[in-house]
Amino acid sequence: MKTLESYIEGDSWERFATELKTEYKNDDTEQKRNTEAYLQAMVQTMRVEKEPTISAYRSFIFEYSEQSSLLVRSQVISPHTRVFMFLQAFSDRVGDKICKHCGIDIEDAKTMARIWMNVKHEALKICTKDDSQMSKLWKSKMQGENEPAKTVSSTKEHKQKMEPMKNVANKKLEVLDEVTKIMKDLQLSQLEAQ
Repeated sequence: MKTLESYIEGDSWERFATELKTEYKNDDTEQKRNTEAYLQAMVQTMRVEKEPTISAYRSFIFEYSEQSSLLVRSQVISPHTRVFMFLQAFSDRVGDKICKHCGIDIEDAKTMARIWMNVKHEALKICTKDDSQMSKLWKSKMQGENEPAKTVSSTKEHKQKMEPMKNVANKKLEVLDEVTKIMKDLQLSQLEAQ
């Protein structure tokens, strides 16, 4: 910074700020995130992922929502463009479901006006619905606990077999909670830095 001309000459703050921004623009990751190109890169990354996990969908949806909100407020993109780009991130099947549930007609821009929150919530519902065999197993196990056990020995054996799976699931939930806390702390520190 001390090598910039405006600093050495003691020029105005505006000139110094302009030179500083010009000098370090490629190093400013926050400003890179606040661009339409960044949103498009997020969309393309999500689109090419073969089988995104529930956490990948959730992470994408929340990050896209946050970044696109900034761009819509600063009028870099329109609300229509926000929804249009968002839908491109998903497979055709998922995108069609979101459009159907929200009443979106891609050829009619009016159907995309003022529906962002609805689109976001529908995407979360559709993409984070867990239809895996393990979730079905856990649901049936939870329902089975309310029914009387057939035999004491088979119930004990079943619980012993299920205990390692419960531990793994609990550990994954703890890790997810920790990651969520870290992301919130990071967002707070970024907001404080602004």
